[in-house]
Amino acid sequence: MTFYRPKTVYVSTPITTGPWFYEELARRGAHGRIEDIESGLLDVVRDHAIAHNAAITAETIVEANSRLPEHNFINPANLVVATWSQAQYISFWLGFIERAAGQVLLSPGWAYSTGCTHEFAKAVTDGLSVVDHTFAPLSLHDGLQHSRQAIAHIKELGLEPTSLMEAVEILSHASGEAT
Repeated sequence: MTFYRPKTVYVSTPITTGPWFYEELARRGAHGRIEDIESGLLDVVRDHAIAHNAAITAETIVEANSRLPEHNFINPANLVVATWSQAQYISFWLGFIERAAGQVLLSPGWAYSTGCTHEFAKAVTDGLSVVDHTFAPLSLHDGLQHSRQAIAHIKELGLEPTSLMEAVEILSHASGEAT
């Protein structure tokens, strides 16, 4: 499949995490490092988060399509490869952004997602247009602020999102700002 890059919009969206995921974990009494939370609880909450995030992403794409009907919107949640790790998905979509995307549209809650944070950093450092779900442009500095606010919120919930914190560290280095 060939994409006309200027009309190809990659929709960076939380798939397995996002604000709802962290808030639900906290409601269920989870605390500490995400990696240390009981896997059964994580699986249940992730399954619900996927459904919740899919609905938000669909709404985001409908709105975006009404504003830019001549564009193609790429929803990464539609690609499911049972054997892939999160690192493999991130690598695949970063390559797609590099080769085929003309713009990146950030769905609500993107700053709570490790994958979205990497995608945002890639798009900005590659010089692509990056906008939030309201079509407001986001600079690297703005994105870093959103990411830091998301981490602060997650920590207020009593959780420590290690992989998200690592992604924000990469974003911080890309911006030249200290963490």
